[in-house]
Amino acid sequence: MSAKLLRHIRLIEALHELATQWGRNQLIATGYDLETEQADIVQDTPWSFVARFKTSLGYVYLKQTPEKIALEPRIIEALHKQFNAPVPEIIAHND
Repeated sequence: MSAKLLRHIRLIEALHELATQWGRNQLIATGYDLETEQADIVQDTPWSFVARFKTSLGYVYLKQTPEKIALEPRIIEALHKQFNAPVPEIIAHND
């Protein structure tokens, strides 16, 4: 594996760790009790990283997308407000 590729992989891993730490902090700030400190990685692709937290109220998912395609929280909220669509509840998002 080339040094450049290895640096890129380490950068991506660091960004995912920052995202999961942000997710932990948001859950705690909104009253969730984490049953485990470590999040489970559900998906890790170039277009999204998904982690799952086990809380006292069930599983909560964190989805991280690249900035240029990070419209999903606003779209989900619009679908819920305008059409009463059965979509996931957005607990927090980082614009």
